[in-house]
Amino acid sequence: MARTTITNIESGGQSLMVHQLADVAHALRMTTTELFEQFGDTQVTESEDVIDPQMENLLMKLTLPVRTNRS
Repeated sequence: MARTTITNIESGGQSLMVHQLADVAHALRMTTTELFEQFGDTQVTESEDVIDPQMENLLMKLTLPVRTNRS
């Protein structure tokens, strides 16, 4: 994520998108659930606490930059 994007999000000039939230959690070496738990006002049930590895893989693939081949 670009430094200007982070600055814009912090200043309220840009909304945080879901894939960016996943990037933040990944950069902090935590799951998105763990990131939300840091705020303290979210309730996580036991079933939500289980991480689906396939879903996590999919989210990680979706947040990778797209590479294009230019001729």
